[in-house]
Amino acid sequence: MLTDFFLIPSDRFIRKRTTDFTILKKREELEIVVNYYQREAEKTPKNPFNHQQVGSGLEERFRRSGNVSDLHSAISNFQMAVRATVDDVEKPPHLHRLGCALQIRFGHLKILADLDDAISSFQMAVRLTPNNADLPPHLHRLGWVLRIRFERLNNLADLDGAISNFQLAVRFTPDSNPEKPLFLGDLGDVHMIRFECLHQPTDLEIAISSTRRASELTPDQHQRMLRAARLKELEQVNAKRIRDEWHAAEARHREGEHIAAEVRRIEAQRIEKERMAAEARRLEEERLAAEARRLEEERLAAEARRLEEERLAAEARRRCARSQTNLESMIPFMQQSIELTSEDREDRLIILGEVLQARFHSLDEATDMENAISTYQKAVNLTPDQHPAKSTRLVVLGDALRSRSRRFESVGDLNSAISSYRRAANHQEAFLKQTDRSSSTPKKSGAVSSTTVYLKNM
Repeated sequence: MLTDFFLIPSDRFIRKRTTDFTILKKREELEIVVNYYQREAEKTPKNPFNHQQVGSGLEERFRRSGNVSDLHSAISNFQMAVRATVDDVEKPPHLHRLGCALQIRFGHLKILADLDDAISSFQMAVRLTPNNADLPPHLHRLGWVLRIRFERLNNLADLDGAISNFQLAVRFTPDSNPEKPLFLGDLGDVHMIRFECLHQPTDLEIAISSTRRASELTPDQHQRMLRAARLKELEQVNAKRIRDEWHAAEARHREGEHIAAEVRRIEAQRIEKERMAAEARRLEEERLAAEARRLEEERLAAEARRLEEERLAAEARRRCARSQTNLESMIPFMQQSIELTSEDREDRLIILGEVLQARFHSLDEATDMENAISTYQKAVNLTPDQHPAKSTRLVVLGDALRSRSRRFESVGDLNSAISSYRRAANHQEAFLKQTDRSSSTPKKSGAVSSTTVYLKNM
C-alpha cells in the first residue's frame, strides 16, 4: 500500500484496475491510461476488459473535448468487448456501456438507428441478466431510452414499454438502495406523460404516489424539496382534473335536463295532436253510430267467447299445475283434436298454446314457449280480419312474445310483441267503428279500446 502511494495517478489507476475514468482529472493522465489499454487490447484482442477500458476512457475524453471521433471509437471498443465475452452471463455490463454510448451519440447526432441499437443493447442486457438484484440499472436505462424514442416518434407502445421497465426497476430495487428515488421519480414522470396523452386518471394517481414515495426515500434535503415541489405540481393537476370533471358532469346534467324538457315538450305536442285526432274520430263515430246496432250482438258474442277462452285457459293451467303427467297426455290429445276437426280450430289452438306455455313455466323448456308462440300465430293467421276475436288472439300472442323476451332478454321478441299489440289495437279500433255504425246509442269519445290502453302502458 505504501508503494502505491508513491505512484503517479495514472499508474495507480492501471495497477488497481480502476474503471471510473472521471477520477483522472488531468488530460495527460487520461491519455496515459487510454494509450496503455489500447496497447493491451492490441496484444490481447479477446480480453473484453481491455476493450471495455479503452471504450470508457475514450468516452470520458469525448465528454471533455467534444470530439465525436472519440465517441465513435468508444462505441467500437464496447462492441468488441461484447463480442469478446464468451459467457453470456458476463455480457450485460458490456451491453449496458454500449447502450449508454449509443444513447450519447444519438443525443449529439440525432441518428435514430443509434437509439434503436441502444434499445436492443439494453434489452439484451436485461434478457441475459440471471439475477433480479442486478436487473434494475438495465431496466431503468431501457425504460429511459424507450421514453426518448417515444418523444421522438410519438409511438405509445414505446411509452408503455418505458412504464413497464420502470415498474420492474422499482419492484426489484429495495428501499435501502439510493437509486430507488430516481427510479420512482422517472416512473412518475412517464405516467404523467401518458396521462397527458390519454387522460386516464389512473396514470395521474400513479404519478402522484410514485413521486410521493420518491420524496419520502430521498435522503438529500435539497432533492427532497425538489421532489416535494414536483409532487405539489402533480396534486394541483389532479385537483384541476377533478374540478374539470365535476364541471363537465354539471354541464352534462344541465344538457340532459334541457333535452328532457325538450322531449316533454314534443311529447305534449304529440299528445295534443292525438287528442285532437281522437276528438275528430269521436265526432265521426257519433255520425256513424246509427249503423252499429247490427254488430252489437256479434260484439257481445265475441266477448262471451273471449271469457270462455280465458276460462278454458285458466282451467288448463290448473290441470297443468296439478299434474305434469296430465300435461304430457293433454298436449298430444289436443293436437290430434285440432288435426281431426276444423270446427273451433282457432279456439283449440289458443287453448293448446296456453297449455304449452303453462308447461314452459313449469319445466322452463324453451321449445315449449316456441311451440306456444307458433300455435298462437297459427290461431291468429286462421282468424279472419273481420272476426271480433282476432284482437284478443293478437294480444295473447303479444303476451307470449313479451314473456319470452323477459325470460331470454330478446329485443327481437319485444319488438314482435309491440307489433302484435299494435295490430290488436288497430283491429279492435276498426271493429269498434263498424260496431258503432250499427249501434243506435251514441258512444262517448273516452271509450278507447282496452288493447290500445294496454299498448300505451307498455
